[in-house]
Formats: sequence, structure tokens, C-alpha cells
Amino acid sequence: MRFIDDDRDIRMIVMWSGGIDSTFKLAYLLKETEYQVHAHHVHLVNHEGRHAAEAAACRALRPKLKAVRDFAYTQSRIDHRQHQPIPFDMAVVAFEAGVVARTGNGRGGEPFTHWTIGTHKAEGHYQRRFDLYEPMVNAVCFPQDYPAFEMGKVVTKQEEMTYLHALGLLADCWFCRTPRAGKPCRTCGSCVEVKRARRETRRA
Repeated sequence: MRFIDDDRDIRMIVMWSGGIDSTFKLAYLLKETEYQVHAHHVHLVNHEGRHAAEAAACRALRPKLKAVRDFAYTQSRIDHRQHQPIPFDMAVVAFEAGVVARTGNGRGGEPFTHWTIGTHKAEGHYQRRFDLYEPMVNAVCFPQDYPAFEMGKVVTKQEEMTYLHALGLLADCWFCRTPRAGKPCRTCGSCVEVKRARRETRRA
């Protein structure tokens, strides 16, 4: 890993789903840092059935985020419907972060230095969780240099939503893990968290 002494030297991959957590992370980096940002969206087709809603969120959000500051964007598709549900989608997303890093590093430009993903405080034990994913990225990049994982700013769901609302981005974000007929189910963990955050915002 090369020495970095300036924000502008950081080439950051943001694994972006179109959800609240990863959109907050992407928006925050674009607005608050001078990092060179590359967002990558994985069309993760699985039993939960939210890939279409996430893709629609990314399409709606991209021009608004580019108005904050320009960034590179790529996407890929993985279909896991033929398999049993996978406990953690982030394992798949981490693998794809390695693919993006390896591809970008092989194009003759400066290598990616860091990668990140959306998370918030209520998820808990997140550093331990990501300690398991980092070796996946490193393995995909081998024998090239691999980007370091950066947790970055981690806030509450309410704080994420307040920040995104101020930028006019919140309404286009997706959040439900198990949509029904294209609508939020209102019962999954993500729906409950968003409902709680909205209630706390009204009380504030």
C-alpha cells in the first residue's frame, strides 16, 4: 500500500445498493471529502426479491448524487435464486469489491486504495463482521495490491435519513429487504428500523 498524504490520493470503491446506509456513505464521501469515488452496484438477485427496487433507486439517485460531485459508476449482476438463501449478502458484495479493485488496478491507472460499504450503528459488531470479509477482497486481488477496508463515518439510521433528506436524496432510497408486490413489507428488520427512525425524527 502506497503512502497517502492527501484526500485526493484516495481512490475509494463504494459498494452501493441504493439503500439508505450505502447511499449515505456515498453522499457523505462525495460532499465531505475529496476522495476519488467509484460506486459499484451489484444486482443481487435472490429469494428476497428486492433487486428491481434497488436498481430503480440507483437509477433515480445517480443524477442527484452526480450533482453533488461527479463519480465513476459500474455495475454487475449475480443471480442466487437457484441456491438456498445466503445468510449475509455482504459476503457476495465483498467479493465483487475485489473484482472491481482488480479490474480497476489492471487498467494502467492508479490502483484503488480503499473500499467501503454502508452500515449503521444499530447493526452492531460491524468491525468483526468486516474482518471476515476483507480477506475475500484481498484474495480476489492477489497478486496485485488490494485496497484497505475503511469503515468511515458510522451514524444512526435517524442521522443517515436526516442527512439524506437535507440533500433531497432520501425519498429515492430503498430500504425493505423483502418487498411485496414492489412495496415495502413493513415487517422486516429494515422496515422496522426506518419506521422507528421516522418516529424519533418527529419527536426531535
